[in-house]
Amino acid sequence: MLLWITLTKDSLNLTLNMKKLLVIIVLSLLVFQSPSQALNFYPISKYAKNNRDIVAQIYVLERCSALLIFIGNKMRPEKVETSKEKYNESKKLINYAVTKYQQHHNTNTSESVNNVMNKIELMVSLYKEDSDQMYIRNGHYISGIIKRDFDFCTALEGGL
Repeated sequence: MLLWITLTKDSLNLTLNMKKLLVIIVLSLLVFQSPSQALNFYPISKYAKNNRDIVAQIYVLERCSALLIFIGNKMRPEKVETSKEKYNESKKLINYAVTKYQQHHNTNTSESVNNVMNKIELMVSLYKEDSDQMYIRNGHYISGIIKRDFDFCTALEGGL
């Protein structure tokens, strides 16, 4: 009979330890998962600060263009004038990106525009994915890293 009680205590301890482990795993996932961090992108301000060569400049311009297009698309149904402003701001950044791309890669204008626009289109779709995730997490499409990227990109566009 004593052996049976010992086995029961051991199995009870094992069950309690497993429950503790499960609680630790769940809590660590909740604590270490940053809800403000988008799934597809590293914060653009940090990237720009740490990468200053011509390729990085092109990337930042492309990414900011993509974000402004995405924001313009998001605003389109309700705020047509603001949406147009975002598209125009994006065009300004696209022109800079194409010029830098053309100079760096020694390509003609048409090829440069195609290459830059292809990357921007992909980035717009990634911002849409991230925005949908932000909405699921907190009820706002433009929040977290997307909002911080938007602030950075708006300042960048205003400074050009």
